Amino acid sequence: MQKQILECEFYSFGTTKLFEKRMKIYGARLKRLTFLGLLSPVLLGGFVAAFSTESDILKAILIPLCSCLTIFQAVVSLMSLSYKWDEKYSYAIVAVKDNTRLTNEFNKIKYLTGNKLKQIYKPLREDYDRQNVSDMAQGITDKENRFAMRQSLFHFKSECKTCKKTPSTLKATNCDTCGNY
Repeated sequence: MQKQILECEFYSFGTTKLFEKRMKIYGARLKRLTFLGLLSPVLLGGFVAAFSTESDILKAILIPLCSCLTIFQAVVSLMSLSYKWDEKYSYAIVAVKDNTRLTNEFNKIKYLTGNKLKQIYKPLREDYDRQNVSDMAQGITDKENRFAMRQSLFHFKSECKTCKKTPSTLKATNCDTCGNY
């Protein structure tokens, strides 16, 4: 049981790091999309308020530029909706929270023994299994699995079973277990 607890802590930690990375990626994309959505109206409105609707610069440069920005923003918004960036971002936030909780809970119980351990372990393991199934439904790639493995190996100062090295940095290597990401 102790070995399983250590494994659950190890993998929960790596999964936390994986979804932290996804959270940053999707969060940045959504912020850029919001910025793009407001850029054209603010730019046009500010220019018209400062100058006039009869300005040659407005007609020759700003309106065509803002039209292109609006078309680009519409395409990116469509892509965001199609690829469900908002749902992936929301899931990543929840996965980070839940996997961090699991990591901390497994860390707390790894030194317990006897009946107290048995009482706590079973429901915690059920939570872990549910979270794992839910996380796997998010389309985790092999590359992301290697990233998560590297993060855990580095954090827990553990040796990779494939390359037989204990990572001293988070920089990717050529290992097909803890690198190539």
